[in-house]
Amino acid sequence: MYVPFAELSDTSRVWVYAADRPLSPGEQSTIQQQAQSFAESWTAHQQNLKASFAILHNLFLVLAVDESHHGASGCSIDKSVAFMKQLQQQLGIDFFNRMQIELAQNGEARIVSRQEALQLAAQPDIFFFDKTITNIHELHTRFVKPVHTAWFYKPQTA
Repeated sequence: MYVPFAELSDTSRVWVYAADRPLSPGEQSTIQQQAQSFAESWTAHQQNLKASFAILHNLFLVLAVDESHHGASGCSIDKSVAFMKQLQQQLGIDFFNRMQIELAQNGEARIVSRQEALQLAAQPDIFFFDKTITNIHELHTRFVKPVHTAWFYKPQTA
């Protein structure tokens, strides 16, 4: 069952997918319609999941499930991956590119390579988006982090 994203508890589980380019308003509208339809019918073991989604920074699609209602299972997670692959094929957007890094600078999201991210890391106003977060609380508190805390960052040693 679909619920508005803001109504989910902070402990709700999330999966963060990054597009390989900024999403146009038309693409966002298509994604919103299809993600709501998916959330309305998303189930685990024939039980409706209390689910939602959010599009953030014109780049990220976040799927969420309030597991206090009913937990996500392997098959329900497989359904979400199939949904993302269907969106990817329909819109020509890669949501599974693990080589890209998403940075934030002056409130704007941008996609860069690891090398470019490392070159920018010394700038104090550069942050990265941590797609490994697992719940809504972390989405609000740990999604945007300083680059020097990133998994890919290794400081230069003399």
